[in-house]
Amino acid sequence: MTKRALEKLPPRIAESCRNTASLYGGRINEIRLRKGSPASLTIRGENIVLGISATEAELEESVRTFCESSLYSHADTICSGYIAARGGFRVGGAGFFAPIGQMAGLGRQILGVFLISSLNIRIPERVIGCADRAYEIMAEDDFSRGILVWSVPGMGKTTLLRELAARLATGKRARRVALVDTRYELSPGIEGIGIIDVLGGYPRAEGIEIAKRTLGAQVIICDEIADRDDAEAILQAHNSGICVAASAHASSAQPLMTEEPLAGLFRAGVFGTYYGLLAQDKGSFIADVRRIKKP
Repeated sequence: MTKRALEKLPPRIAESCRNTASLYGGRINEIRLRKGSPASLTIRGENIVLGISATEAELEESVRTFCESSLYSHADTICSGYIAARGGFRVGGAGFFAPIGQMAGLGRQILGVFLISSLNIRIPERVIGCADRAYEIMAEDDFSRGILVWSVPGMGKTTLLRELAARLATGKRARRVALVDTRYELSPGIEGIGIIDVLGGYPRAEGIEIAKRTLGAQVIICDEIADRDDAEAILQAHNSGICVAASAHASSAQPLMTEEPLAGLFRAGVFGTYYGLLAQDKGSFIADVRRIKKP
């Protein structure tokens, strides 16, 4: 995946990324390009500043490359501030996109790429085995309750959920897994593995409802839950006997248990485990694992 991402970048920037990554001996999680300011890499949670900056022309070129020269086919996600690119890359942007058509009175149309100040390129990679502990915990609960993976941004929640989906959907105890892949980040690398149905691009609440109503899912997996619609859909899935694995941004488990809109899921016993990622460690995670007694 890293090689494919670097192939989409201007050559001098790609070369700097390769050279730096080789010195640190780790795969690249994120590449951040900034106009007039240093680019940087994130490797195993560490931010590494490069001695190179991107020009505005290089930023525009990168956007067009990740869009495969078709801004219009990516209009919906571009207006939400990111590109869901082929291969599972998500390219977040600052200083561009959403206002362009809106300011011209044309709604969510994309007229062009202007005023890009920075790009954040997330590179999905499989880390086989990183979800083994989470899977074993769910199995101990006989898959009757779910797991909520939390951390600050960029720690590896999506990576863990991706591997958890693959583990749940294969082997002697394979479960029917529905992956609600709202931003096209969960499924890259596990397409065709096990008995997984992917709902790509659906809003989380809508995707969860479809998975519950029409796919006969035994486990639903979704990323970055945050609002009341998400919480209500997850609660309904739980009440229908479906196990849910999800993630949320947080610096500790406490607000997820005590603050709305997710506190209701704690009171209802939806998640048997709150699984906090504190650091990455040689293909796995140092985790704060809190098992919750059944209500």
